[in-house]
Amino acid sequence: MRLLSTALAAACLLACASDVGSDAEERPPNFLVLLVDDLGWTDLGCYGSDFYLTPNIDQLAADGVRFTHGYAACTVCSPTRAAMMTGLYPGRTNVTDWIPGHRRPRAPLRPPDWTMRLEHRHTTLAEALGAAGYRTAHVGKWHLMPTLEPDVMADYAPQHHGFEINIAGNQWGAPGSYFHPYVRNDREVYPLPEGGSEGDYLTDRLTDEALAILDGFGDEPFLLYFPYYTVHTPIEAKPEDLARFEDRVDASKRHRNPAYASMLAALDRSVGRLRAKLEELGIADDTVIVLTGDNGGLDRKGPDGRMGNPTENDPLTACGKSRLKSPGLFNVR
Repeated sequence: MRLLSTALAAACLLACASDVGSDAEERPPNFLVLLVDDLGWTDLGCYGSDFYLTPNIDQLAADGVRFTHGYAACTVCSPTRAAMMTGLYPGRTNVTDWIPGHRRPRAPLRPPDWTMRLEHRHTTLAEALGAAGYRTAHVGKWHLMPTLEPDVMADYAPQHHGFEINIAGNQWGAPGSYFHPYVRNDREVYPLPEGGSEGDYLTDRLTDEALAILDGFGDEPFLLYFPYYTVHTPIEAKPEDLARFEDRVDASKRHRNPAYASMLAALDRSVGRLRAKLEELGIADDTVIVLTGDNGGLDRKGPDGRMGNPTENDPLTACGKSRLKSPGLFNVR
């Protein structure tokens, strides 16, 4: 068993891309890449959670390969996403912090200059696979373009890095809200097709868009990159899920946050719906599914040892080593 890190996932897919077309008689594999934001080391049932329920992801682990020893490319969002897209370490892309980065004027050391965008000098997975005849789509969080330079932001959106379709990929690292219209203050989930109504949940909406894209691709080989906004803050649950998990809270459990459990339940349903669609289209056996987290769960403990944030990364330490580790699955059927 080995962990599938973001850099390893990119390297595996880029290697596959270089072989596409070598045998005209053999259909190239499809790639469904699922990246979960702030997924904790033990947030899945197959990784030891005693409270969260993730039956669809657990089944994915049972059907494929589970990775347990390795490290994400960085401790924060943007660098690991750049690594996923390029197969390069953050030191190579110079994306070494989340965009727009930490601001700590009283810190004794200041960070060196770094790049707040994924530069076009790098080849992305979408560009490599697109050149090999693949259809390409991005659904979800991008977070690889500048937030403070509106005149250049659009030049670094997913559609300018090889993706034919971009749903919801922009400069923000988190949604304003997980409920329609998915906006609060200056944070808006865009671009999104028109539609939706009050009460719609972002994870469900993005899954609907991903399923429609799979229908549209037909028999053509594809890369569908689905970097979820969930389970990043704000911690917001669908009422029906929240009620279910509130009834299961037990102080003796490692995990005890019903709202966070609800977000994971919505994620798990999304994975189940995607796999069901692949089966419906008759392409499940032709599709490689990669599921990984980006940088570990949001977990810090206070002096009394109690959790200050929604999840728990034990047996790893709270906000250091644990945020470097990230669960991963690689399903080859």
